[in-house]
Amino acid sequence: MRTFTDAAFANVFALALDATNAGRRLNRWQVGGVEWCRERLSHGGPIYTFHCEVHMVTRAAVPAWRLLYVTETWWDEAGETAIRDARWGRLLQGQRSDVFAWFRARADRR
Repeated sequence: MRTFTDAAFANVFALALDATNAGRRLNRWQVGGVEWCRERLSHGGPIYTFHCEVHMVTRAAVPAWRLLYVTETWWDEAGETAIRDARWGRLLQGQRSDVFAWFRARADRR
């Protein structure tokens, strides 16, 4: 993992998300000293469909950090073909290495 936009981090993020919020039923939960908040946005119209999940993942204890992570998918008018599928993150507080270490530890527990 080198950045919050690379495939390796996206995979580790998805593993941690699935392991801590099965079925994505929760919008707010805590795990491993981290508070996780999730918001979903979606729109379906005659020419496109859009789905976005925004995650704010915050560790208050030392080493403290805060990560904003977004997944977004756009589909064509039939809703069958994804025309854009993006994942990106922005570190708002703390050190990137601390965030990577936390997510790696969650993935290693699987």
